Amino acid sequence: MNVGRELAIGVDIGGTNLKLGAVRPNGEVLAHESVPLQKNPDGRADIRALSVHVDRFIQRLPHGGRIAGIGVSCPGLLDTGNRKILQAVNLKWENVALDSFVKPPEGIPVYLEYDALAGALGEKHYGAAQGLSNFLYVCIGTGIGASLFVNGEPYRAGIVSSLNLGHMSIAFDGLSCTCGNKGCLEKYVSAPAMRMRLNGDTQSPSDGPDSDLLQLAAQAAASGDLQAAELFRDAGQKLAIGLVNCLQLFGGTTVVIGGGVSQAGSLLLDPARDELAARYRYAASPVELVQAKFPTLAGVMGAAATVFAEEKLI
Repeated sequence: MNVGRELAIGVDIGGTNLKLGAVRPNGEVLAHESVPLQKNPDGRADIRALSVHVDRFIQRLPHGGRIAGIGVSCPGLLDTGNRKILQAVNLKWENVALDSFVKPPEGIPVYLEYDALAGALGEKHYGAAQGLSNFLYVCIGTGIGASLFVNGEPYRAGIVSSLNLGHMSIAFDGLSCTCGNKGCLEKYVSAPAMRMRLNGDTQSPSDGPDSDLLQLAAQAAASGDLQAAELFRDAGQKLAIGLVNCLQLFGGTTVVIGGGVSQAGSLLLDPARDELAARYRYAASPVELVQAKFPTLAGVMGAAATVFAEEKLI
């Protein structure tokens, strides 16, 4: 396979899976893979295992293309300039240097970006947000992250370039969250929260979401299972509450919903649209809620786009 002259390696570190991809500047994905995120007995994401997976992926790439760089998408509080993860709760990391597990061949630059912003960049350059100057991107997976674009540029608050929408409270005295708040959106709409409801649990599970279980629930809901349909209807309504809070602060006309949970499509988005219309009636322009083009690969695409932008290839 001829991979062309330039390609970027996108690495997306999620709370459950590690995703890797080789991408061309035009958005063509040459190769990609997803592997479960390995964790140590204390629940900390295994840095050595990450390093092995990244190295193996690069070594297996076909010859003939020049790697322009490696982009890494990661959750948490980051120091992107110094390529350091200051804190990532779901990974149980503090002060982890990117160089400790991403060790590219000599001369290949490495860039670090917030997972939510990387996802937004993937959709902006290659997906559902192409041509949009103003939009809100929301990724629903193990957690919930968001990134806002204004006049074509990401909104930044200090060093932070993502909105921690998952820890916005939508219920004053709701479920307790590990962050110290109550009623956080993640406690109701994230993949672990939805699996918790499916299993009838009363506390969040310690491991990652069971995507197969959610897929089965979506299939059941689409086939007329009222209990399964209620799960997505309730999640969609609660998602809309979080979105309204965000839109009241920042405004906006388009919201792109990505992440693994977004694959439920209209089961989740239709009730969210209805609730959004009811609660956000006085917007200057109607809010459009759209499904991401890359529900599970946006982070990889955006990490690659970060490389291309830095290297002035897009």
